[in-house]
Amino acid sequence: MGIYTVPSYPSVPTFNTLQDAEIWARKLYRTLVDEAFSRLESDRIPIDRVSSFTLADDTAISITPLYQVGIFIIHSSLAAGVTAAGIINYRTQDVAATSIVATNAAVTLEVTTGVLEGTTGSNGKFTVSAHTDFKIYIENRLGFPCDFRGVFIF
Repeated sequence: MGIYTVPSYPSVPTFNTLQDAEIWARKLYRTLVDEAFSRLESDRIPIDRVSSFTLADDTAISITPLYQVGIFIIHSSLAAGVTAAGIINYRTQDVAATSIVATNAAVTLEVTTGVLEGTTGSNGKFTVSAHTDFKIYIENRLGFPCDFRGVFIF
């Protein structure tokens, strides 16, 4: 693995309104997320796979990662200009575990352990869970269908 430099971003400008500041912050966040995914997808970082999927409300899927311990990055566009993303540590071995490393979606993202079946997690959230069956479960209980992108790194 090489040494990577963070691209330079403009300094924070002065804003006339809170709305202008929020728009600028969303654009910067989107740029950072796109940059992270492009680096992951270019195989500069060891990855298992990049997955894109749509989940209807009150549904769940499972993914079997290549490694039983690692990091899962998930990103979703919830609505126009609204995104939810998280970086999650996981363990799918004999003692399953998950923890949120970072998120911009503390209101909508939660983690747990065990099998998710579509209505297991909290209503109004999307849930990521590790289980001892060596799978990661993702459940959408946001109230509307969502497109998700996820990647496993280790």
